[in-house]
Amino acid sequence: MDLVNSEYDKEEILSQPTIPIIVNETPTYLAEKAHGVEHQLIIRTIKKIIEKNRSTRYEKKTK
Repeated sequence: MDLVNSEYDKEEILSQPTIPIIVNETPTYLAEKAHGVEHQLIIRTIKKIIEKNRSTRYEKKTK
């Protein structure tokens, strides 16, 4: 998952899972494997964004 900005392929990567690829796996099977990871990835990424925003706000208040 990444943040989109105005420059192509220059956005910040927020999270990037590793999915092992085994010889002879079909594109359909790979898509199914990726789909299985997506929901967990979305939840982890949202939590990461929330924590980053909380710490940024806290730092601003204490300065």
